[in-house]
Parts: sequence; structure tokens; C-alpha cells
Amino acid sequence: MICESCGIEAPTKYVELYQNIGLVILNIHESIKGNFCRTCIMVFCRKYTLVTVTAGWWGIFGIDLTPMFLLNNTVRYLISRRLPPVPFNEVPPKLTDDVINKLNLRSEEIIARLNSRGKLQDVAQDIAIESGVTPGQVVLYITTVSRSKEPTIQCWLP
Repeated sequence: MICESCGIEAPTKYVELYQNIGLVILNIHESIKGNFCRTCIMVFCRKYTLVTVTAGWWGIFGIDLTPMFLLNNTVRYLISRRLPPVPFNEVPPKLTDDVINKLNLRSEEIIARLNSRGKLQDVAQDIAIESGVTPGQVVLYITTVSRSKEPTIQCWLP
């Protein structure tokens, strides 16, 4: 699997972590959801839980929301501890010119599969095998292209 945060190819788990900041008459909520590796889950959990513990109580709904968010984050953290650790020498995938050229040749197939509600992980696995790249590089390519201001992938509909 591929971590949706760091892009490292490692075992992942779907988690939803929440943060609450109480501001007397209103509360600010933030959340993160996705398939993340053990390391990223720990990082997000520490950040969201620390902010919630220190600033979550001060809003009108803080007394109700803060314990729920803390319980959720703690349970998700404990469950994620079952994941194997990310290998020490594992690095995020890189996009080289060669990888970009290989994936540009498959761009129409990538778009078609994602538009037909194909799961990102499944599409990445299949395209990686067909293109001779890693699944992490495919995910990185897709996210890079989708975030660019001037897309390199163009799709014309009849």
C-alpha cells in the first residue's frame, strides 16, 4: 500500500483523526482522513490530540466534543500500532523524467480508470506493473498532475 501523506510504500490503515479548538462561542474543527502508514498516523495523532487537549475545552461545545475526539484519536492510534513499522531506509518515491515519460504514455488510461471510480491504490498497482515503475511513483504522478496549475494531462470528451 501507499501512504497518502508521505507517499512511502508501506503497510497502511484507513484512519480518521480529529482536532477541536474552542473559542468561547464557537469551535474550530479539523480532521484528516485517509490511508496512512504507521509513522504518519503517529505524527498526525500527536498533533491533533495535543491541540485538542490544550485548546479543545474552551468553546461552548468543547466539554462534549473534546472527550469524543480524544477517545477517537486514542483508539485509532492504538489500533495503528498493530501495523508493521515503516522500514528505516524507506524513502518516498521520486518522479524522474523517465518515470514521467512512461506515465504520460498511460495518462488517458489513468484518467479513464479514475473517472470510472477506480480505487487509486488499484489503479496505481496496475499502471505500475504495466509501466515498469513503482505504485508510489504512479500516485505521486497523479497527485502532482492534479495539483498543477497547468495540467500536463488533457482529456477531450466527444
